[in-house]
Amino acid sequence: MTRLQDVIVVSHTHWDREWYRTFQQFRFHLVAMMDGLLDLLLERPDYAYFLLDGQSILLEDYLAIRPERAEEVGLLVKRGRLCIGPWYVQPDEFLTSGEALIRNLLLGHRVAASFGEPVKIGWLPDTFGHVAQLPQILLGFGIDTFVTSRGLGDHLPGPVLEFWWEAPNGSRVLALYQEKGYWNAGCLGYSSFWGNTDGRETDPELALVRVQELASQLSQLNASPTIAIWNGADHMPPQRCLPDLISYVNSHQEEYRVRHCRVEDYARAVRQVGSRLPVALGELRGSRYQNLHPGIASSRIPLKQANHQTQRLLERYAEPLAALAWLTGSDYPERQLWEAWRLLLQNHPHDSICGCSVDAVHREMLPRFDQARQIGHCIVTNACKTVAQQVDTSWCPSSSMPFVLFNPLPHPRREVV
Repeated sequence: MTRLQDVIVVSHTHWDREWYRTFQQFRFHLVAMMDGLLDLLLERPDYAYFLLDGQSILLEDYLAIRPERAEEVGLLVKRGRLCIGPWYVQPDEFLTSGEALIRNLLLGHRVAASFGEPVKIGWLPDTFGHVAQLPQILLGFGIDTFVTSRGLGDHLPGPVLEFWWEAPNGSRVLALYQEKGYWNAGCLGYSSFWGNTDGRETDPELALVRVQELASQLSQLNASPTIAIWNGADHMPPQRCLPDLISYVNSHQEEYRVRHCRVEDYARAVRQVGSRLPVALGELRGSRYQNLHPGIASSRIPLKQANHQTQRLLERYAEPLAALAWLTGSDYPERQLWEAWRLLLQNHPHDSICGCSVDAVHREMLPRFDQARQIGHCIVTNACKTVAQQVDTSWCPSSSMPFVLFNPLPHPRREVV
């Protein structure tokens, strides 16, 4: 516990691409949210910044409907007002492969980079637990800060807001734990943290009370004199009046300063006391403070099977064989492979691959798996054909029909075909 000096308000939304509604139903609301967000950031310079849930796919989904606003997105990203990336989607980490997590970050960076610099924060507020190797993967992308509200169990003696998270290979990232949820300061000035606030008046006194409650509770857990509170919730738009509420809170109490800042600002403040932080080792799959929905590991098994088949096809057959064909002079099918990965990754959000959404969502996942596999099989067939054509069969009798067998295993085989 350290005497509190600063309270940072982080504005964000958590956008499940599909869940209790389908993708298209949620995108209908995404377009309205993004329209309002861009207008707000352009009209109010005092609205400091907004974090777009750490996933670049939201930009693809939005700009497919509003392509004319791409320039405004790029302008706000370059000014540091709109923070995008680094993920492509918010994945489940246990039901997808390690390679899929890396491709997720690669594609997320690629999409974000067309607008500006992706944010270097491992933002995974709602994922149902975290694999032990994630710090190692994040550091490979230059990401040294991780944010979550789930997964902390008995790793530490008690709840904390900040700790070092260490992978089996010794890699460490700064972990910022969202005590009381990524929504703990959602809908400031209202009686609930989540819900439709259209037509409802904001009560600054309610905002003051909520900030004071959070400051009092969280200041029992902090090592840094700076804490963060999280102004956002599922599918919620930005609060237009947030700068006014922050001004009101600052004018009605003098214990600490409230600021509207970025996650990076919070992390920078915490690093100043880094030597005092505890260390958590291994996977974060505890549910001492937030539930993890363990039943999702076995729900809708056909989805898990289709995902495994598609990942294996791309990772162990399509890409290696395409590389082998490239060595013989063939063109490498980079765009086709990335299209297959894009379709596959769109099935990896935690509410999608986990099988915890409405039936319509999971029916719509199957064609994505099918299309990714169709691309993968075409690449495999073409690569095998290309390599086979390079085999010298001139020694074969003219009356014979030579054929080539491909052994996908990493060791020689001798058996009946």
